[in-house]
Amino acid sequence: MNRISGEPTPVGRKGTLARAALFALIVLALSSADPTHAGTATNKVDWLETGRQHWAFQPVRRHELPPIKNSSWPRNPIDHFILAQLEAAKIQPIKDADRHTWLRRVTFDLIGLPPQPQEISQFLQDASPQAAERVVDRLLANPAFGERWARYWLDLVGYADQLGTVNDVPAPHAWRYRDYVIRSLNADKPFDQFIREQIAGDTLPIQDPQQRQDAITATGFLLLGEIHIVTSDKDQLKADIIDHQIQKIGLTFLGQSLGCVRCHDHKFDPIKLEDYYALAGILGSAEASYVTDRGVWSSLLTTALPETPEQHAARETSWKHHQELVTQTQAERTSLTNQLALLSREPAKAGTPSAPTVTNTPDLKARKSELEKQISSLDLRLLHLNYIEPKANFAYALRESAKPADGRVMVRGNVHAPAQSVPRGFIRVMSRAPWPKIPSGESGRLQLAEWLVNPENPLPARVTVNRLWQRLMGEGLVRSLDYFGTRGERPTHPELLDWLAGEFLRTGWSQKRLIR
Repeated sequence: MNRISGEPTPVGRKGTLARAALFALIVLALSSADPTHAGTATNKVDWLETGRQHWAFQPVRRHELPPIKNSSWPRNPIDHFILAQLEAAKIQPIKDADRHTWLRRVTFDLIGLPPQPQEISQFLQDASPQAAERVVDRLLANPAFGERWARYWLDLVGYADQLGTVNDVPAPHAWRYRDYVIRSLNADKPFDQFIREQIAGDTLPIQDPQQRQDAITATGFLLLGEIHIVTSDKDQLKADIIDHQIQKIGLTFLGQSLGCVRCHDHKFDPIKLEDYYALAGILGSAEASYVTDRGVWSSLLTTALPETPEQHAARETSWKHHQELVTQTQAERTSLTNQLALLSREPAKAGTPSAPTVTNTPDLKARKSELEKQISSLDLRLLHLNYIEPKANFAYALRESAKPADGRVMVRGNVHAPAQSVPRGFIRVMSRAPWPKIPSGESGRLQLAEWLVNPENPLPARVTVNRLWQRLMGEGLVRSLDYFGTRGERPTHPELLDWLAGEFLRTGWSQKRLIR
């Protein structure tokens, strides 16, 4: 009985169809009341244009320095934005830290270590106006800068020396990505190039072997992290890897949460299911894993890195020296094994030719025990030598698929319930300029990288300068550091945030210059 109408409830096939029709009508009614629904051309424009009104999706604007009363206090444009709000709140700036405190702070900030006594003495005795600048320049040039600041990035992208967090699967080549990040930061690699390499480094037209090593290694960004490679469902594994990659791109470069869009339109932000699968088609057109000969086990792809002639010659020399050590160790083991066999020889049985025997004395037992320990030690050394054998260098890296294809919507995120195909593309609400065209036969990762670094896309610059500010000041101008969506915090100093983002773009995406 229908509780509302009092009529009998339909049963059988007709009843099922009736319930399905009723459900469809309810969904249609709810959808038509949803201002973000994209059911018609008019509504599609409405949700897109409405979504672009959110502050984070607005273009980066160059703001004039705000007027201030105390014109003697600012030392650079940043101070103008800070002082303007202090004066509006009738708050006076505190006095400067003393020189020794300032030196400790800036040294810890930039290299993670305290200043040495001679550095303290030298700075305190330097009365020139450029004394602080010289300290900052020295610290930015210190190799420890890259080691210190790489930790922030590696934490952000989920770097670890194992694959996933279950089964304790080691990732023996992961360290190459770590070292790539350190080198890039120390060299002040432009951040837009840093993005290009991590998204599509293997596809970049780079000829220099050393630079190509870095570009290939950089794509480990899309492989390392929370990926579980032990599963019998390889279609699910591929979908999970793609999801991992989309979420990582959203977090690190866009300050957006994209994981939920795998199953449905974003509940709060103007990001649609089709946007997710447009990206999924790009990332799914690159190979990331392969099935091993160990049943349910898979592994992440590795690529042999190109070598310079000098690197190849050095590896050949190391290999010859390594083989000499192996041969020497094996000879030592053979000698000890022969000695142990002689000491362990059994007395001859009756009716057999006599053989040399050794009385089983306490000294003999001790000697045999010592030989067994030495042989065990040599076995361990051989195992280690096998592990460190000089070989061609490998890195975890993506590889273009031989058959790139568009993504297909997975109903409720279920890889075994594919629906309509979605052309490869990007997130529409963040796209004001025309999309880069994806050539036939390519995945689209290079075009994805170009879309990310296009100045018309305001998020990568804003998100990055906000993180730099947080690492130096303890709190971001946008406090929801990884989420610039509609439910995130608004910037406390929006004009300053845009000024920093504009400077970042204007100075060639230089992190060191902005930090300085």
